[in-house]
Amino acid sequence: MLHSQSKNIPQGLLDKPELGTLAPVAHHQIIYSEQADKTTFTVFGQIKWTERERQRLFNAFALNSDEKLLVLFPGRTIKAINNKAYELGITKGQKNWTQDEIDFLFEMKKKGYSYSQIKIAMPGRTAQSLKHKVRRMKEKQI
Repeated sequence: MLHSQSKNIPQGLLDKPELGTLAPVAHHQIIYSEQADKTTFTVFGQIKWTERERQRLFNAFALNSDEKLLVLFPGRTIKAINNKAYELGITKGQKNWTQDEIDFLFEMKKKGYSYSQIKIAMPGRTAQSLKHKVRRMKEKQI
């Protein structure tokens, strides 16, 4: 369960499951209005995260690609989303590589695709994890 991975969870955040439902892509306005209704700012001029956004982050971070997270958190950058997840102690965790994933990765690299391009075709994998995998596999061959 994702909640067991988190630390420093705000009091009362986890006992409101209705706040963490993932809105379908068609409901962008609902997500936007959630910030627009009571927008508050930090001393640095950044929009504060709402309780609803934090709950959605607990439920969605480990399960979604960066592209999907950007849809779920309109107005937030992927850097802001990752920073908030780190602050709350939420991780995507590591999943084992399948042979199909490894084969696909090497095939795409041979065709000249960048890690950023490949990650789009491999949800749950970051460009950095792809780069590390290629390096580790090459080291094993030596």
